[in-house]
Amino acid sequence: MVKIIGSLIIIVSGLIGGRLMGYQYTQRTRELQEFYTALHLLETEIGYVQTLLPQAMKRLASISPQPHKQFFALFYKYLQFSRGMTTDQAWQKTIDESQGNFCLKAEDWEVLKQFGRALGNSNDQDQIRHLKVAQKRLEQLELKSREEGEKMSRLWNYVGILTGIALVILLY
Repeated sequence: MVKIIGSLIIIVSGLIGGRLMGYQYTQRTRELQEFYTALHLLETEIGYVQTLLPQAMKRLASISPQPHKQFFALFYKYLQFSRGMTTDQAWQKTIDESQGNFCLKAEDWEVLKQFGRALGNSNDQDQIRHLKVAQKRLEQLELKSREEGEKMSRLWNYVGILTGIALVILLY
């Protein structure tokens, strides 16, 4: 009876471990979706409501889920309270400090960094053009991430359960 319970615990632990590894892949897709949505809202704020960038970031921070809320709040803080810092510098510093809170890959961050270089450096129509380009690139990355996430999530589920079964066989 103890062997059966121990075996089940090992197998369930392997399954949970595999699911946790697979979760990172699905989380990346969600985070890309959230950035896409945030950029779409920013486009609306800049293009149609004519909101200034700091106030638009404050609004994004208030309506975004974590960790995006923290990201936009930090960017807002740099825009409002860091004198002598350009918009691009504030954006890059926000990205550097926030990367550990997300499951995004380097290619995802590169899209956001490139967008930040154009942020606040031109008129509202040019800003909207840059926003649309960034949204399109994020959308492509999201589709790629979704495909990769489905495959890798399934793979990690199988690896987790098979590792648990292999450990049970080796131990008994």
